[in-house]
Amino acid sequence: MRILQVTTTLSFLVLGACTLVMDGGSRSHDPHQGPPSQHPQQAALKIPPGHLPPPGMCRVWFPGRPPGHQPPPVSCARAEQEVSPGAWILYRPAREKVRVSVYDQTRSRVVVTIRYYDAFSGEFLYERRT
Repeated sequence: MRILQVTTTLSFLVLGACTLVMDGGSRSHDPHQGPPSQHPQQAALKIPPGHLPPPGMCRVWFPGRPPGHQPPPVSCARAEQEVSPGAWILYRPAREKVRVSVYDQTRSRVVVTIRYYDAFSGEFLYERRT
């Protein structure tokens, strides 16, 4: 009986260690969410250019939702009325730039940061905390 307990315990320890080694200790990032919040300077905007709003318009964006399941572009005034906690508003002030307003996860209509990206490459340009 004691041998069975020891064998079972060792089996669970070995399986746990294998899981950690195979995972590499990191989690993959969902490409539809855009940049990880811990290192926005190092990550590109993962939104396909065809899903960005046209210049002068906005689009409410829900991180984690596939691009084809996002609401359509609307006026910026309407986007600000419709934005939910945790969502983003993508605004394209010019053809070559995208402004991403990141809204608080719990508080309605509270912007926590604004990030700027190149519209064509998705490259992070800069961030402004609010």
